[in-house]
Amino acid sequence: VNPQVAAAQVTPKIEETQPVETSASVGLAGEGLRLFVGDGSQTRALDFGSEMAIAVDILTNVWGEPFFASAVLCEPRNQLFDIVQWPNGMMVGGIAGEFVGWRAQDNAKATTMYGLGIGTPIAELRDAAVAINFFEDNIGKGFYVGEGNGIEGRLSASADDVVVEYLQAGDHCVYH
Repeated sequence: VNPQVAAAQVTPKIEETQPVETSASVGLAGEGLRLFVGDGSQTRALDFGSEMAIAVDILTNVWGEPFFASAVLCEPRNQLFDIVQWPNGMMVGGIAGEFVGWRAQDNAKATTMYGLGIGTPIAELRDAAVAINFFEDNIGKGFYVGEGNGIEGRLSASADDVVVEYLQAGDHCVYH
């Protein structure tokens, strides 16, 4: 993976002279992902709509090799959805060569700018510096982070210690 080539091609927000370093970390955002370089004082946007291959190349440079990459037929759109998953619990999705969604689950350490991530207790959600809108549907209990910023989360079913099970933003796929 050549970080200078990958960084130069993601979006106009990433400069050619600023390669993505392996010391980068990734933050979760409603409009895509954020790369925090070095000590975190520099950030770079990896927005939805970026080229999927380049997004995967940059994320592989940060997270290592993915363990799963495949295209699946999505419902109800009936179109191919590219899925790439890493051992760190992160997944990204693409449609027609564009990066369109992410999901954090299992052991993912990435968090939102508000510090919300996998395992965050419900009490911290309620005390967050951003509005959390809770809901319940046929899948279970969930929430939206902020007003229309695009991050959705799901809560564990445990009555004793309810925590965030996963977070996601962008387009997603239901497949069989």
